[in-house]
Amino acid sequence: MAHVIDSGDELERRASQLYPNTFNGDCSNGNQSPTQQVEERSPYMGPEPGARALGVVGTTPVLIVGSRNGVIYVFKMRGVSADFESAHREGSTNDIWNNLYAIEAAGDQIISDMGFVGAGNSPSGTPFVYVIVQATGSLSVYNVVDVPDIF
Repeated sequence: MAHVIDSGDELERRASQLYPNTFNGDCSNGNQSPTQQVEERSPYMGPEPGARALGVVGTTPVLIVGSRNGVIYVFKMRGVSADFESAHREGSTNDIWNNLYAIEAAGDQIISDMGFVGAGNSPSGTPFVYVIVQATGSLSVYNVVDVPDIF
């Protein structure tokens, strides 16, 4: 066995650049908003990737990674390298968690599992990723429309 890929600080760097208002935040206090809980998990675990899905979009292999704070990262796989493609975070940030849960606007906090369904097995013919979300007890589905513009 040989170690061939290491993302280093890429997940953390991308999340802090793209989602600074919720960076390394938590969803543990229902009376606070996502922006009030920014950086609450940083001293412990960083972005905490916990789920992954592998698939092929067109002819391009992709690795999709889900994190505890609801960010979904997409990487193109090229040989033994993984090139960052995009990131996505669903959910509102302008209210407290309890209200966001009540109006189904909390997003995908604490992603516990993911799966990829290719175009050939998709009812619509478009590949998609399903995301199982522990904090809301829900399932989210995202179409994978194109590798350069996945979400």
